[in-house]
Amino acid sequence: MAPVIDVEDVRARLARRFGPEVAGWCTGLPALVDDLADRWGLRLGQAWPKGGTSVVLPCESEDGEQMVLKLTPDLKIAADETTALDA
Repeated sequence: MAPVIDVEDVRARLARRFGPEVAGWCTGLPALVDDLADRWGLRLGQAWPKGGTSVVLPCESEDGEQMVLKLTPDLKIAADETTALDA
């Protein structure tokens, strides 16, 4: 099943944090998610309907490992979370 991303909901949520300029990122989000899923061989579930700084989708790798794909338009937030996960 292809993931369901409510772009309008994402735009409204993220605009509270990032302002109206996040609209372009949100518009391109479905294509970005499809590209990453294809590139990394992920089976994606429906996007979780919460979060003020990111979009989160449950997913599964080709070998069945349960994962989460988390995307944000803010590279600093992504870098900080990567550092925290590496710790």
